[in-house]
Amino acid sequence: MALRCGSSNNCESGHTMRRAAGYLRSAATSPSSGAASVRVAERPRTIKPVSSVSRSPATAPHAANDAGPWLGATFMVMFGSFLPWVDTAAGSVSGGRGAGLWTFYAATLGLAGSLVTNRLLATVQALLLAVVAIGLPTWQVVHLVDLVGRSGWAPGPGLVLTFGGGVLAASAAYSLWRERASRS
Repeated sequence: MALRCGSSNNCESGHTMRRAAGYLRSAATSPSSGAASVRVAERPRTIKPVSSVSRSPATAPHAANDAGPWLGATFMVMFGSFLPWVDTAAGSVSGGRGAGLWTFYAATLGLAGSLVTNRLLATVQALLLAVVAIGLPTWQVVHLVDLVGRSGWAPGPGLVLTFGGGVLAASAAYSLWRERASRS
């Protein structure tokens, strides 16, 4: 692709700018001006692959198999936080009206933890997501059994999805911890 400098597609010295294969070149194209041909080339930067960069085990990036369950758990908890947590004959109660907001906040922290390169910090964030996503639905069920007993209500899909996401987050935290301990 050839571009000419200036607003009228041609400058006083007749330079043409060419962009090809990652190089930016400027060549004098006016042979009548007597100017020597000038070539300026800027080489593209080469980026080293992550595997060739030496890092300590505590700051090594997460392996691809660690990110899948962790992100799955995070999105399960995020989605389940706003679905109905309790179904009754009078209707359903959304998780967003109670403890579901807290699980959503923990899930955003878990999502941020998947981007952190420090393994210890990532493990702590995954563990925090697991504790909140398992603890709050469990507390909700125990509290409902205390209040009304076992009849008249059923756990909703949001409660089950959030609890399942918490179990998956605990599994991901254990996997990160085990891998961190084996690298030390």
